[in-house]
Amino acid sequence: MNLFIYGTLLDDRLRRLVAGRQLDGTPAVLAGYRVEREQGGQLPVLCRGEGDQASGLILKDVPQSALDRLDAYEIPFGYQRITEHISGIPVGVYLPPATMRTDGTAWVLANWQATDGPLSLLAAEEIDAHHPALTARELSAQWHMIRHRASSRLRASQPRPSTVRRPAGSVEIVDQSAPYGSFFKYSKMRLRHETFAGQMSDMLPREGFRGADAALILPYDPVRDRVLLVEQFRVGPTLRGDANPWALEPVAGMIDAGETPEQAARREAAEEAGLKVDAIVPMFSGYASPGNSSEYHYCMLALTDLPDRDSYFGGLADEAEDLRLHVVTLDQALEMVETAEISVLPLIAMLNWVARKRSSLRASA
Repeated sequence: MNLFIYGTLLDDRLRRLVAGRQLDGTPAVLAGYRVEREQGGQLPVLCRGEGDQASGLILKDVPQSALDRLDAYEIPFGYQRITEHISGIPVGVYLPPATMRTDGTAWVLANWQATDGPLSLLAAEEIDAHHPALTARELSAQWHMIRHRASSRLRASQPRPSTVRRPAGSVEIVDQSAPYGSFFKYSKMRLRHETFAGQMSDMLPREGFRGADAALILPYDPVRDRVLLVEQFRVGPTLRGDANPWALEPVAGMIDAGETPEQAARREAAEEAGLKVDAIVPMFSGYASPGNSSEYHYCMLALTDLPDRDSYFGGLADEAEDLRLHVVTLDQALEMVETAEISVLPLIAMLNWVARKRSSLRASA
């Protein structure tokens, strides 16, 4: 089958990753259409228009396996593959859903490559890593988390200080399994890394959990000197055989693609606890379990007026969140750390951070 492609698929690398192979094309124009930018976003929208011409490429004789992957990338999101003609030759064209709106300006590939392109390419790398390839239904169901992990990788690529630790050394991933899992992902790999002696290590088998970048928020009322804790059932303690798998935690949630940690913090405070936050104070950030997980936490303090009630329920029903919120004094929370009723390490670190800065926080309230 022949395809006419436009928009993001004109990026050679993205097209290769999505199709699973190199697909070279011939420049062409599709009469009766133009490509405009999505309203409020960076996606291309193919619009009908008499006398218009949309520039793109014709891909000739696309193999069925590549066509299946391209269909899976487009059709679950409302696109339809219709047949048009260029110089009398029938070509498939992905027509966007009728609900997509544009801002009336022309879509420019270079602008997309400079903005949303890096994240989309990282997402396409994960899609390409699956063997067998993700079906249309699987890709649609996993799309949010694929974009989330791509966004996490972009944040991770920013340089960090190396005042005590060594500057970044060489790491060679020799081979890596296809990612496993439908929400989070699990991978096996064999790698070598540069040692402190300056040599490359032996081949090392490693396994890892591709977790989430998350915003963790501890709501604190500096006037009343109390904090809000979230209680919910957790799978981790259940797997360990914990006698009580309900855990006390901070407000927390994954940072969506295109969202900053602070934006995620404010959103989660409203969704989980119904709180309007006055100010966000960054605490610290770091890996939760670097030996086997990519999970990374951005920990923040939310200065707010906490309600005059001991406990209440929160969370979003459509996300199956069954949460109970507890308002306790800071001293009560610290006592629960001592008794191990609070056993979630990020919360313990956050409570101790507040205790260390309690005087200045209360003085400035």
